[in-house]
Amino acid sequence: MKQFKIFAICIGLFLTLASAQEVSQYGLVLGGGYSMLYGADANNMAPYIDSNDIGGNRQPFGYGTNGLPKTTANASPSGSVGIVVGAFLRLDWNDFFYTRFEATYLWKGAEYQITLPVDETYYGGADSVNSITASLEPGDSVLAGMRRLVISNGYIQIPILMGVNITRELSVFAGPHATILVQKGFEAHITESNSNGADGSQIEGKKSYTGINQKYAAWDLGVTAGLAYVFSDQFQLGLRWAPGFMPILDRPTPPEIKMNNIQVVASFNFSEF
Repeated sequence: MKQFKIFAICIGLFLTLASAQEVSQYGLVLGGGYSMLYGADANNMAPYIDSNDIGGNRQPFGYGTNGLPKTTANASPSGSVGIVVGAFLRLDWNDFFYTRFEATYLWKGAEYQITLPVDETYYGGADSVNSITASLEPGDSVLAGMRRLVISNGYIQIPILMGVNITRELSVFAGPHATILVQKGFEAHITESNSNGADGSQIEGKKSYTGINQKYAAWDLGVTAGLAYVFSDQFQLGLRWAPGFMPILDRPTPPEIKMNNIQVVASFNFSEF
């Protein structure tokens, strides 16, 4: 389990540093995050799949034959909620300034889904609108197809945060972070139209292509900024914004699709405040 070895190494380094006298705080981080996609190409499903991914020279978001229109690829992605868990240590330089290091495992994802008009469902070959309508009888119907893409990735994120204490309880912070992909997941449901007879029988079966090996970028750089509030010597709560600045897909010319993340995290301090 390579991803967990990397995470364990990061935690081990943190615990080693925490034994130094100059470390003011160290402990665990636990919370959740809401991830979103952004960028010029974020509303386009086409960059995720090409004809080599599903075979047969099919283009699920390309032009069909026999005068069929281009299949729809535009869809607004929905965000996803995921966990944030890890460790932190903090160095206080004086009463006002501090540096905080973290190593966290976090889950990021998103989902696209669109239902296609019947005349946009087929994209060439034997599966054409003409071939299916020829088999219809009075009372039969054609159900529209669907395009559904699901992104589900695990990352290790390492931010270096510079903080300023506004009061003893409230502080603000910001700094760069590096993110390493350790677990990837991708589902692609490219479904053709499904025709049902008036008697409930299926005239033309649907086709769905799954198991596509998506090529994601192995790492990302971004910034983390937010605020934290101390409730007690052992517990504080933070709200942070952590956008990534690099495209999430690994392509020769990567599309402008990036990952944004909003986190709510609790910090459990194991040292004296």
